[in-house]
Amino acid sequence: MRFSWDCAVVRLEYTDGWPYVSCFLCFLALCFLFLDVLPAWLKAIPIETEEAELSTLLNAVAEKLGVPLFVSTQALASEQIDLEKILYTRNEKLSPFRLLSSIAEKYELGFDIRADEAGKLFLWGTTKNDAEAFRKRFAHIRPPRQ
Repeated sequence: MRFSWDCAVVRLEYTDGWPYVSCFLCFLALCFLFLDVLPAWLKAIPIETEEAELSTLLNAVAEKLGVPLFVSTQALASEQIDLEKILYTRNEKLSPFRLLSSIAEKYELGFDIRADEAGKLFLWGTTKNDAEAFRKRFAHIRPPRQ
């Protein structure tokens, strides 16, 4: 199996047949989907929240990104975290990425943009331990190198 990747032009080389090609094309499709969300993910917007429920704030971020929000209620409940009872105050200009990172650090949560089996992107919220376990489990998955 041999793949070739060029940032400016996608060039695909293969020797072992279609299963590998289809996996690569799925990966490539996910990259393009993420590029649709990326500008909103990194663009700074004014954040003015005064004691807002964390669940409401997370829904607003997901709406701004144009993706649904899903949270691991089981992982949050196991660590006795209730997003509706946590209040958050912030008044400055931040990107959704930075906002979620600061929330994650403060309350020991984890947030990721993920894709489901159909290739649809969504915002995933869970505990810090659960997010780290997921990243560790799939740390070996990387884009093909030249």
